[in-house]
Amino acid sequence: MVNSLRSSSEMFPIDYSKMPFCQPARQEFKEESIGEIIWGDRMLNSLYTVRMKEDVKCMALPDCDFIANTETIRRKESKNLTKMINKWYRVYMNIDNLPVFSTNPESTQMSECAKKLGKDVKIYAQRGFPLGVPAKCTSDRAALLNNHLDFTIHYNHDSQTTRTTAEEERRYIVVFIDVKARSIAWSDSLECNSQMKVAPEVLAPMRGLKMKNVTQNKATVYWTYSVKWKENPNVKWATRWDFYLTAAAAAAPAGHILFIILSLMVVLFIGSAVMGVLLRALHKDFNRYNSEDPEDLQEEVGWKLVHADVFRPPLYANWLAIFVANGVQILTTVGVVLIIALMGFLSPSRRGALLTTMLLTAVFTSLISGYVCGVLLQYLNCRAWKNIFTCSFTLPGAMLLIYIFILIINKAHGATTAIPWINQPIFICVFWPSVPLVVVVIELYYIMQDLWEGQIYYSFGFLTVTACIWVLVCALVTISCLYYVLCYENHRWWWIAYLVPGGAGVHMFCMSLIFFMSHVSVSSFASAVLFFSYMGMVSYMYGMAAGAVGVIVSIVFVRRIYGSIKID
Repeated sequence: MVNSLRSSSEMFPIDYSKMPFCQPARQEFKEESIGEIIWGDRMLNSLYTVRMKEDVKCMALPDCDFIANTETIRRKESKNLTKMINKWYRVYMNIDNLPVFSTNPESTQMSECAKKLGKDVKIYAQRGFPLGVPAKCTSDRAALLNNHLDFTIHYNHDSQTTRTTAEEERRYIVVFIDVKARSIAWSDSLECNSQMKVAPEVLAPMRGLKMKNVTQNKATVYWTYSVKWKENPNVKWATRWDFYLTAAAAAAPAGHILFIILSLMVVLFIGSAVMGVLLRALHKDFNRYNSEDPEDLQEEVGWKLVHADVFRPPLYANWLAIFVANGVQILTTVGVVLIIALMGFLSPSRRGALLTTMLLTAVFTSLISGYVCGVLLQYLNCRAWKNIFTCSFTLPGAMLLIYIFILIINKAHGATTAIPWINQPIFICVFWPSVPLVVVVIELYYIMQDLWEGQIYYSFGFLTVTACIWVLVCALVTISCLYYVLCYENHRWWWIAYLVPGGAGVHMFCMSLIFFMSHVSVSSFASAVLFFSYMGMVSYMYGMAAGAVGVIVSIVFVRRIYGSIKID
């Protein structure tokens, strides 16, 4: 089955059925889950046919009117097809529910060209195959159309049968599919046959199919393919997805382990500072504030002096409660999804399962959001029913508005005075939020890299450990900042507790800007708008989740320290 066409230079997945390819007379679309629909997958049948253990030296696509198809390309789709080739579009395909990969992209003409152009050449396998060779990669500046596919299908014996079983009774399983796309200007459809003496891989470098020749009616597009079956006894059915899960850059465990160790060192450093400095200072404060010596009482300074104001509700208390509640919903959703993934229920063979699970979990965790919002509103003495109503629409409403904006773009293209400097808002919003982000920056980089390059991210174990470290660092950083804020007799701590970790949403968006400039090569303004719209949604939810951690930890911390001293 064939899937959408995608490019690392464009954010618009293109429907295969709307492309000028030879297609079956009766198109059968696979039923998609909500996750697949949102992600842009569109699976349908194709004319490429393979039979178990039957090699095909060269074959033209059956039931294809090549003359009419070439005329359609020449008159209607030539410019669009050439533009897509020059934008490095790749065709995604599946065989036996396994994605087709190009395992040696550096050997292709495109990758050699990418090196010369200074583009980021991937040394790992890439999903799908290139639609063609861009014009900038050829000597005469003519784009080439990849019209021939060489499939190498790895198979193994089904574990339920043995090698002693009769050949006709033995069953086989597909464990991996490799494809190499080539551009060949065939003289006619009969030139590609089982008796041909010159292999397609030999013809391709000498007879590339130039798009300008197709446009000028000097060449006919013959869609062909070959199939080679290769036995691979080392890969079993249960482990056939292992290659796909380790093909992406994010799958390398060394980078994850190294950064987790560095993150743990950050936690130990911050934890040591909190335990060694903050607890010692608090113990000294407790002894001084609880002392009955009149001389000590006359010298009272610090956070005790604001005990009468510290529990006063802040300005816009209702919005603080709403943001915290939505942050708790996001945290709970991520936690539940990580647990489900760690238990092995999110198989990569079920495309769209991760996104579908996240959406369904977010619906159910809205109950938790409503409960937390109600508790905080009562605690802050904001009991208007409209606040609960607003809470239920803040997160999904913001996501819906951004998503509608994204859909519109896709449709058009077919597809954040006296107080010392440590207490200044700029310092609080810029410095403190950067600490939790440092802990997850590498994991975020891996996720973004796989996300925008169409790879499969499946490092949920490392992601769970990183998420736990992130929550701990958010709590430690918030407590450390909050103590110094109170020591400077500033009782307006509520929004500070939210912004200290929550301000990292802005930092994350800035990180996505850096990633965009260094790793994403888009060729249109609309693609850039889509990229930043999606990253804006993620940064918004990241900031809300971090802010929720900060406020909850701060409430516990403030109640604990003020409950430990004697108030006159």
